[in-house]
Amino acid sequence: GLPLDEEHDPQGLRRCLQEKILQPWTTEELWELQAKYGIRYVLLDRRVAGQIPPLLPILYPSPNELNETFAVFELPPQKVNVSR
Repeated sequence: GLPLDEEHDPQGLRRCLQEKILQPWTTEELWELQAKYGIRYVLLDRRVAGQIPPLLPILYPSPNELNETFAVFELPPQKVNVSR
């Protein structure tokens, strides 16, 4: 899977991707990337063995489309609880 937003720490994100490029991503790992790097979208390679669709809103393909190669998911912004 490839996170698409790289504006927060491009070098750190690239290192992370190089270590895991052909391994499946879990929903929890994707949320961790969002927290660390601020990603909003992720492109997952559906050909990676063991890749299960994350529990995230899917943007592509739509329900009436077929794409066995990749899918794009959105990681909605997390609400931050602020204690006062």
